[in-house]
Amino acid sequence: HLIQCTGYVCASIAPWNCVHTMKTVQEEASDRFVVKKSEFIGIIVPVTSMQEATDRVALTWQQYDGARHIAWAAKVDNRVRMHDDGEPSGTAGMPILNVLQHQDIDQVLLMVIRYFGGIKLGAGGLTRAYSHAAALAVQKATYSHYEASCVCRIHTDYAREATVRHIVQLHQGTIGDTDYGTEWHAEVTVLEQAFEALTEQLTNACQGQIRIERHEAVHT
Repeated sequence: HLIQCTGYVCASIAPWNCVHTMKTVQEEASDRFVVKKSEFIGIIVPVTSMQEATDRVALTWQQYDGARHIAWAAKVDNRVRMHDDGEPSGTAGMPILNVLQHQDIDQVLLMVIRYFGGIKLGAGGLTRAYSHAAALAVQKATYSHYEASCVCRIHTDYAREATVRHIVQLHQGTIGDTDYGTEWHAEVTVLEQAFEALTEQLTNACQGQIRIERHEAVHT
């Protein structure tokens, strides 16, 4: 949504989930089990984008020749995506995603590969099997913690530069590239949890005479 400001239109991002300290996997981990002759292999992999996640699923199909299904769920920057891969709706992707959500893991792809053993498990059996395989992989993984930050671009007049610098410092942000053209431009990095408060304070202190554009999330 947009906040209308005197003299400018100030870009304000609609509220999103602010991340404080999140955890992600350090490296790929896997585990497997067999139920009624079907083998289920859980694999958890760190990823930085949904495109990387889907590319990795495609690669996994090449690595596990003969697999009947590769169901998966991914969570990147608090956005989620899942896929049942032909299993009955809600019996594969959702149980895998539930494991991710319960453990509060981000920047991750969690896959479960199934080699069909000839005996049908039923909807309840499938749900339990996919959930268990996913949980096994999660348990095998090692984790690291990170803080999510965001980068924004600030545009205002020269007279407000000192005010902006002071407020950014109050919010423990850093100012990177600056440009002195017809107005003052600065690239600011701040913890994502502080971005909304920073935007509000800058807009108030500058009496609306500022534009703030959020660009991307980074991880430290």
